[in-house]
Amino acid sequence: MNRFAGHGLSAALGVALVVSLIGNAAALRPAVAVTAPPADPRLAKLADIEEIRALLVTYGQTLDDRKWDEYSQLFAHDGAWIGAFGEVRGPTAIHDAMVKAFATLPNEPGKRNFHVLTNFLINVDGDHASAWSRWMFMVTGADNRASPQYSGRYEDELVRENGRWRFHKRVVSADIPSGSK
Repeated sequence: MNRFAGHGLSAALGVALVVSLIGNAAALRPAVAVTAPPADPRLAKLADIEEIRALLVTYGQTLDDRKWDEYSQLFAHDGAWIGAFGEVRGPTAIHDAMVKAFATLPNEPGKRNFHVLTNFLINVDGDHASAWSRWMFMVTGADNRASPQYSGRYEDELVRENGRWRFHKRVVSADIPSGSK
């Protein structure tokens, strides 16, 4: 079904241009709030979705680069990270938990590990949103090749705090191997 049926080609081009500009701005300055939201509510919603997508990608970048100061600031003041080592609440506690959890994992060339993030599904409702996505944790395997070790999903509740989208709750669940949370 054509979502732009009845709106004309100019509306479709306008939406494509805004999405392109927002996506490019998000790539250059991840998780930056838009200072003046578009007047059209449909475009404002698209802008929010792109800001949230940038937040999800920035999460992966800061996690893999072990930039814990930046990583922890992606969470709201009362934000929660829930996963394999329990529930951690607030940016300072999340920072400290990640430092501890990743302290023994290699972070040098040839032995690094990283996350692959996919399948973003984002729903926005005013200053609140939800997101669902997939992740895969890759490690250095045989013959120095990337090898998947774990795979799972993120279930997120997001909130706009001080003009920026942040995680209010991020639940990390491992599907393979199963039974991990």
